Amino acid sequence: MTMKMTRMNESILVRCKAALRNSFLRNNGTTLDGSYKDYASSVKDNLFTVPTLDLCQGDFKSAKGHELVGRQGQPPKMAAVFSSSALAVNSFAPWRENPCSLRLADDTGFSWLRFVDEKGDRLLFPIIGSSQSCQKTSLSPFSVSVLGI
Repeated sequence: MTMKMTRMNESILVRCKAALRNSFLRNNGTTLDGSYKDYASSVKDNLFTVPTLDLCQGDFKSAKGHELVGRQGQPPKMAAVFSSSALAVNSFAPWRENPCSLRLADDTGFSWLRFVDEKGDRLLFPIIGSSQSCQKTSLSPFSVSVLGI
């Protein structure tokens, strides 16, 4: 990658983060962490509703990505206004308790949804699967899909 392209990509990243920060401040009604300008004061402040975190907290507690608890004095990663995990949780948590009602393109009949792989060493957003417990699915029984965000 050329130096000019690198600077252009950095400029785009800076502008995207600023837009997310400004949107958060305009729409959220809360403040950002004073020390970290791109982070909400807490993970809960970066999610649409508190029950959203309650539905997914178990997934992230087992993960190694420091999404819920920061390390070395830093805030949790999910508190960042540009957090992909917060985006995934805000987008898919409503189907956590009833994945059978989720429809992605022509796929339906999902029987489970989680946000962290079984090893807990990397986050995959979301991981959805189907078994015979839901009525219809275009996925084969016991199949797994990963939707990247």
